[in-house]
Amino acid sequence: MWRSGAAMAALDLAGDPAVAAALVADGDWAAAVLSPLLARPDAAWPLAGRVAGDRATLMIERRADLVLAVTTLRPGGEPPGGVIAGGRQSFVRVLGGRGRLDRWEAGVVGADFSAATASPLGPRRSVDVTCGSALAIDGRREAHRFVPAEGGLILLTLTLAVDAAPLLRDYALPGGQLRRAAAAEGDAAQAAMLVEVLGALGGGTGGLAAASAHPAFFVRWAAMRHWLAQDARGAAPTLARMAVADPHPEVRAAALAAQGMLACPA
Repeated sequence: MWRSGAAMAALDLAGDPAVAAALVADGDWAAAVLSPLLARPDAAWPLAGRVAGDRATLMIERRADLVLAVTTLRPGGEPPGGVIAGGRQSFVRVLGGRGRLDRWEAGVVGADFSAATASPLGPRRSVDVTCGSALAIDGRREAHRFVPAEGGLILLTLTLAVDAAPLLRDYALPGGQLRRAAAAEGDAAQAAMLVEVLGALGGGTGGLAAASAHPAFFVRWAAMRHWLAQDARGAAPTLARMAVADPHPEVRAAALAAQGMLACPA
């Protein structure tokens, strides 16, 4: 199995951004990873694929700390109406074709991030890319898109989970205004999903209580919201602490409003 080879074994150290950048910049490593797959395209390799419009992605390897994928982009499609700051560091090698990489400064998601007050994207910065180009993209602080020229683009992308931002951000184009923020992949996204399941099941107040202290502000408030719906009396002391001491202003404001509603029931 090609996953037991030296090229794939090198991914064991690729959670380090410096190692990841060096691997993707090495054309020989990329060839060693992909050659067995290309030599036997009929071998029913256990790979996940996804096609969406002019983009097709083949997942080569997915681990807790990284994702390695090949993406093809065809030219001629409608330009996207937005761009994403995905919250993770990526290292990209252009395997074929040519085109352009557009980037926009998006700033970082701090502990006090608020969608209501988020700044728009900075000015666009663009660079031409061709076969062999190696690029580092910091999705924690910038949004980006690849624009293929005639003939399209083939990209090898190694995306890391280390030091990831808790949110991905979707910005409108033109204008660069934030359209939405959502939980990115990772621990916070998993916790947010489990909180919603607990809320839907109508049980598990112990789990909701634990999640109300989660580092991600959106997980904390979602847990509190469901906890209040199930056991307002039990949640009240934690709600009171949230209203005055939570580090995120939106959580403090929501907790204060919830206290008011509990004090004045319909």
